[in-house]
Amino acid sequence: MKKLLIIILLMITTLSSISFSEDGFRGYEKLECRLKVQKSNFELGEPIVVQFQVKNKDYNSVDIRLSEKSYYNFDFSIKSIKNRLISELENFYLEKVDSKTHDKNLKKITLDHEQFYGVSFDLTKYYNLDKPGYYVIQGHFTPIPRDVNRPSVSIATQIIQIEIKGSAYQEQIALESKINEENELQKIRNPYETVKFMLKARQEKNWVRYFRYIDLYQLIKEYPVYYKRYQDLKPSKRENIIHEFQEYLKEYLDKIGYNKIDQFSIYKSIVENEKKKAKIYAKITYKGEGLTFYRKYVFYLYQKNKRWFVMSWKVNN
Repeated sequence: MKKLLIIILLMITTLSSISFSEDGFRGYEKLECRLKVQKSNFELGEPIVVQFQVKNKDYNSVDIRLSEKSYYNFDFSIKSIKNRLISELENFYLEKVDSKTHDKNLKKITLDHEQFYGVSFDLTKYYNLDKPGYYVIQGHFTPIPRDVNRPSVSIATQIIQIEIKGSAYQEQIALESKINEENELQKIRNPYETVKFMLKARQEKNWVRYFRYIDLYQLIKEYPVYYKRYQDLKPSKRENIIHEFQEYLKEYLDKIGYNKIDQFSIYKSIVENEKKKAKIYAKITYKGEGLTFYRKYVFYLYQKNKRWFVMSWKVNN
């Protein structure tokens, strides 16, 4: 029994040795792969250039075979500091999917002792590195491309860490955009302008603008299920129901309800300034899958502190 076990172990060892030593695989265990960067801090939108080096530490020469498509030999795994895997850019991913086979005319490169082969990559052209934060990067090198009909060897580099910071210019643009948005929300609008602002926001799926002039505390009365729950709670506890109701409306309008608003027009306005009430009549044309249809609406508004708010609406057809 012991002799049989020894024979099996010898066979496994021999087969492993053969598979790793066959036809150019010899010496790959002596390849050292490293990533090098000129700096570890980058601004958002700046190229993130990483040099991938493959060095032969063996005293014997080693042959590597390179494809014209670098991703058959070189690969990266990039994670956020919270261990979230960073996905590839869609164009890069589709190129890899569409390219089922690589060029069979592989370029052969021989590395002597201490010689290295290096390739530089701008990672922003391949991966979704579009948010500030810390990232850890590791490279993987395949001396013979994976889809060649022979065993595959992959050699990992060390792990490096970089930081991507928001650029001063982009931060300034974002700040100005935020100020402009706030100014837009704070404008005093008449009933006509209020409904127009709301419908345009829905058309663009800008939900912050859409809900800016809708009084959810009044509109919830038109939805018995939510209103019953609202009434059953103490006033101090009702805010959560209002938030839930808003999310329901957003999901309904975004996914379940009518399809995209193609166009709209306001054809009639009745404003009772003394009563601080108004009715706005609008026609909305929707576009769905092969369908185009319209609905006529009446929007009911009231005025409070010089601003007009939508409290309900109904469909007239």
